[in-house]
Amino acid sequence: MKKNILTICFYFPVFCNAVEFNTDVLGIEERGNVDLSVFSKKDYILPGKYILSIKVNKNIIPEQAVYFFRRNNEEDSAEACFTPEIVRRMGLKEKIQSEMSSWHGGECANVTQLNGAIVSHVINEGFIQLSIPQAWMEYSDPNWVPPSFWDNGVPALLLDYNLNVSSTKPVNKDQIIQADIYGTAGMNAGPWRLRADFQGQKSSGGRTGNFDWSRYYAYRALPSYGANFTVGENYLNSFLFDPFRYTGAAIESDDRMLPASLQGYAPEIRGIAKTNARVTVSQNSYVLYETTVAAGPFNIQDLNSGVRGKLDVRVEEQDGSVQAFQVSTAAVPYLTRPGRVRYKVSGGKLSTNQHDLDGPAFTSGEFSYGIDNSWSVFGGAVLAEKYNAQAVGIGRDLYQFGAVSLDVSRSMAYLPDHSDAQGYSVRVNYAKRFDDQNSEITFAGYRFSDREFMSMDDFISAGKIGMVGKNNKEMYTVTANKSFADLNLSAYLSYNHQTFWSGKKTEQISFSASKIFDLESIKGISANLAVEKKLDQEERSNSVLLSLSVPFGRGRSISYSGQQYEDKKYNTISYGDYQNASNTWQLTAGARETDQGNTELLRGYYSHSGDAGVLNLNASYERGEYSAVSASVRGGLTITEQGLALHKQNVSGGTRLMLDTSSLGGVPINGGQTHSNVWGKAVVGDINSYYRTSTTVDVNQLGDDAEAIAPVVDATLTEGAVGYRKFLLVQGSKLMAVLSFANGSHPPFGAAIADATGREVGLVGEQGAAYLTGVQPGGYFDVVWSSKKCRINIPLTINAEKTLALLCLSE
Repeated sequence: MKKNILTICFYFPVFCNAVEFNTDVLGIEERGNVDLSVFSKKDYILPGKYILSIKVNKNIIPEQAVYFFRRNNEEDSAEACFTPEIVRRMGLKEKIQSEMSSWHGGECANVTQLNGAIVSHVINEGFIQLSIPQAWMEYSDPNWVPPSFWDNGVPALLLDYNLNVSSTKPVNKDQIIQADIYGTAGMNAGPWRLRADFQGQKSSGGRTGNFDWSRYYAYRALPSYGANFTVGENYLNSFLFDPFRYTGAAIESDDRMLPASLQGYAPEIRGIAKTNARVTVSQNSYVLYETTVAAGPFNIQDLNSGVRGKLDVRVEEQDGSVQAFQVSTAAVPYLTRPGRVRYKVSGGKLSTNQHDLDGPAFTSGEFSYGIDNSWSVFGGAVLAEKYNAQAVGIGRDLYQFGAVSLDVSRSMAYLPDHSDAQGYSVRVNYAKRFDDQNSEITFAGYRFSDREFMSMDDFISAGKIGMVGKNNKEMYTVTANKSFADLNLSAYLSYNHQTFWSGKKTEQISFSASKIFDLESIKGISANLAVEKKLDQEERSNSVLLSLSVPFGRGRSISYSGQQYEDKKYNTISYGDYQNASNTWQLTAGARETDQGNTELLRGYYSHSGDAGVLNLNASYERGEYSAVSASVRGGLTITEQGLALHKQNVSGGTRLMLDTSSLGGVPINGGQTHSNVWGKAVVGDINSYYRTSTTVDVNQLGDDAEAIAPVVDATLTEGAVGYRKFLLVQGSKLMAVLSFANGSHPPFGAAIADATGREVGLVGEQGAAYLTGVQPGGYFDVVWSSKKCRINIPLTINAEKTLALLCLSE
């Protein structure tokens, strides 16, 4: 019985409390050469410094140096010392922190004094686990990571880019080669993010070219205020007033710091491309987003949630034609949690895209206050020399009937002709989710502005050209979607109508529907209909597209598309291969019908998503019209003290996580979506700020000579941060060895064997026998027992199939 207990404790010491061993039951020859002190205490740990992360319930304090000390006598297992800085980041209530006792001369907080608190040391996997009852914690939302666990990341340099090159040869015309690039360069230092946006273009046909650093700015999170601070060149971010460019500073509440239920939305853009096309989204001539899409309907949903105001959308087709339209982004009614204030304060001077100060100095502020569960009030003002505007509004939660808000704005301007202009603008917003009908009106709004109402841009234009431009008169917008679960059918509708006092009018309506169905043995057939109509004084257009896609084996499909764009009709058949998510392609053949006859066309599309970025290739040919090829590369470069890596990145200058695979290259991460480079570094881009992100090593794809001790890491990063996490991986051979001293004796039975990182990898058995893992030629292991230690050096040449005789040298 006693031997069975010893066996359990030997292999599973976590289940054993303090025990004394009867070594007579051990079947070993040298009973006097035994050191089982490591098993005499539960979770026995030697004093020292360990690099560990700290898990507090579900949240994680990033990896750092943690010291272990013995509390009482020399035989006790060492305990983790939680310094005041570590305790501050645990998310405990302030009163609990102030009342907590300490030990080791006041350096270490006595966390275990909290009733119900449990500390578990999982050093071999690189962390300490704390289980603390929620009663002692400041925050109680299990799905939200509180600010005390947010990570500002490490110092870093970054360069994100999107490069596009195209060549178009119209029939009987000169070839046009065009290249354009945009992106962000930046540097991170502590909580600060320094950024410089750039964009450039070069065209052979027009012999024009330019490259501009379009914006310089810096920002940081202010967690204590639930806000961000920005300084430099910026655009006014407002729910109440139209945006304009300025140079100055701003402090703004950031909804992303709130639980998900209190956050805003990111606008989406829908349209129809009649060929393979490039879609560019910009605001005030500044490129926000650019991508390449295949012919057919497209839907852009990954814009930054902070985008506000009107967006300019440009669709450049490979046949040379261009579609251009505007999208008015909007937010659901401005409601705020009871007792909470959301605010935005800005100040500075208006500036141009050429970095010149051009316009009056101004101050701006707005707020929203939650009166109770149903009512919120909000308002704001923009104040400048010879111009000011004020707004006040109220929001109401109608519960099962949705939410609505009403606000009134007034502007007053002193014009160059010495006249005064005073006008009003009224706006109503409505939003409602119909859960029972599985449908949603994501936004419905109406705004009316009288003739004398002026935005800041209107005022500046009046000062430059001596007259007011086409100021807004009336605008209403509806965006709705509906799903029919029983029919596997979904529908989407968007309608935007806008008029101006100058007499001009713009109107756009988009409708799309999609259905998935089965036809006998063919599963997952999809049918899509998309209709788009634009009507304004300069341009009128209609687009209708009907497509049918039939799966053809796993990850492949054959599809038909019929499209009408103005007086042109397209009928095409495509074959697509999507078996490998990293390499997808599509071939299309068809004809274009016109009054003059039919024209054959061919198209090809290829996309490669690699570790270093995303490559898209397009080719189009239309007989008697044009031929075109294009390529785009999108990605990023991130450099830190720990290393560098090229990687995929959609959001320029955005949050990312650098991963260290312990100098092992080619390690698959997140199911093989990326791999570590030759230096053992990889970067996962487009991380959601302020939300916990888990990243994993795909252990099923690791080589036989590699082992993942801790294959999962977590991080919660502030906006723009470059996080750093290290996977605990071991690469090397697995072999049997016999350890001995120079005099022929052996280290004691039960002595611990640790690798170069201090991780315990094995124990010394009878007659010095040991099983070693992660053995690297030329490496070493330390053998530790009681207060003694010796080192074994691995030869440069080893044979894993033979037992290795190793000399243990005292240090």
